[in-house]
Amino acid sequence: MTDSVSSPSKLCKRCQETKPFSEFYTSAHSGNICKACISLYQKSRVQLIKTSDRPILPSSKKCRQCTEEKDISLFKKDSNRKGGYSSLCKACHNACYTNLDPEVKERLKQKKAVQRRGHLGYSKNYDEMFALQDGRCAACGNPPETGKRLARDHDHETGEARGLLCTPCNLALGLLRDDHNRVSGLLRYIQIYTA
Repeated sequence: MTDSVSSPSKLCKRCQETKPFSEFYTSAHSGNICKACISLYQKSRVQLIKTSDRPILPSSKKCRQCTEEKDISLFKKDSNRKGGYSSLCKACHNACYTNLDPEVKERLKQKKAVQRRGHLGYSKNYDEMFALQDGRCAACGNPPETGKRLARDHDHETGEARGLLCTPCNLALGLLRDDHNRVSGLLRYIQIYTA
C-alpha cells in the first residue's frame, strides 16, 4: 500500500488548468500564470514586434517639477514609467533627493541595498518552505485563499526570510511593524472584549 501525497498545485489564470507549483515561476508578477502560457505569450510578443513598426521614441519630455521641455537624455531611465523615463529631469530629481531628511535618505539607501542583493533568505525555494509548513500560514495555521499564494515574510532589518504567511497575517504584521509590545498589547485588548 502506498500513500499518495499530492504535491501543492494551483490554477493558471490564462489556460485555466490546475498544475503543480513547479510549473509556475516564483516572481510576483508572473506567479499566477504557468510557464507554458508565459512562453507562448512571449513568443507571440516577439512575433508581433518583428512584424510591426517600432514606435519612434520622443526626443524631449516635459519635467513634472520645473515644467520645462528638456532633451530626453536629461531624464533618468525608469522601466516602471509608461514612456520608460522618470517624470522628473535629473536636476529636479537630484534637488529633491538633496533636500530629504537624513533619516529618510538612510532608509532609502538601505532599501536600495536590499533590492540590489535580494532578500538573503529568499533563495530558499518557496515550494520547500510551503511543504515544511504543510501548506499553511506560519502564524494562524490557515491554508492560503483559493488561487492565492502565501507571502514570504522577512526581517526588515536583515532581509532574512522567516516563513510564509497568509495575506491577513502578513498585512497585520507589517502594520504592527514587528513590534512585540504592539502585538502583545493588541492581544490583551482583544481578550478583554472576547472573554
